[in-house]
This record gives sequence, structure tokens and C-alpha cells, in this order.
Amino acid sequence: MYNIFEYREFASCNFLGGNTNSFKVKIDNTGTVEYELEDFEENTLELHFYEISKESVSKISDIINKNEEIFEVNSYLNNGSLDGSENEFFFSNNKRNRLILAWNIDDSIDEGKEIRTEYLKEYGENLKQERLVLEVFFKICKVLKKEKIFMDLYNFKTNRKEKYIE
Repeated sequence: MYNIFEYREFASCNFLGGNTNSFKVKIDNTGTVEYELEDFEENTLELHFYEISKESVSKISDIINKNEEIFEVNSYLNNGSLDGSENEFFFSNNKRNRLILAWNIDDSIDEGKEIRTEYLKEYGENLKQERLVLEVFFKICKVLKKEKIFMDLYNFKTNRKEKYIE
């Protein structure tokens, strides 16, 4: 058993109007989804386990395998932002894995906003890598949505029953 995908959103001390909680999601190759909500001190506030179908696990694995260039992305993405939300992505198959750290990664730059030439000169390669990471991430989110698990860069929610009920 191994994790095929992980995501963590970690807010800095002054992010989102004082909300400094973070969350982690891990999906293993058997279909177990682990969700953990933490406070700023990394104390666990909530821990939940869910189960997704083998078909969804296969789709997530296929997304990662079809985007194998994800394993070549820099392990630290620098878009010039050093505060706000830290984003950690982990992608894995049975041969390789990659942990990627970024700050304030989002796709708003693709919403018709003009990109300054100076920015592209300094961060153009980073921007291409961020877009690849986000493309793979959002494809995985789309698979999870069909399982009634809703995740984006800042939120995780579901009304599914937990895998382990005490």
C-alpha cells in the first residue's frame, strides 16, 4: 500500500482573515482517503477516513501516469510570493514520486488577466510548471467530485459516511 496523491493547504499566520487552520488529504492505492484538519501548531482538530471506488483510484493513477512530466517539476515552485497559503502536492506511481511545494498557487492568471513581460521573464518557467501541477490537481478533484468528495485548493468537504465508524 502506498499513497498515490496527497495535498496539503497550510495558511500563514495572517491568512484568510485570521483562519490559520490547514488541511491534508491523502489517497492510497487501495482507495482510502484520509482527511485531516490541523490548527496552526499542526495539532489535529479532525481526522476522517473515506473510501473511494477502485475505478476512481484507477482514474487518479491514470491521470498521474498520463502526466508523467509531473515528476520533473521543480520540488519548490517560486512565483515570487512568500506569504499566504503554502500548497504541498505529492504525486506517486509504483515507480516514482514527487513532492512539490508552492506558495499561493492558483489558476487566476489564466482567467484573462494580462501577464506582465517582466513577470514572464523571471517566472515564466515556474508558471508553466504551476499550470501543469494545477491541471493534474484539478483533474483529480474532478474524479473525487464524482465520489461526492469536493476539494479545491482551499477546501475539502463531503457528506459521505466514514470508512471507520467507532
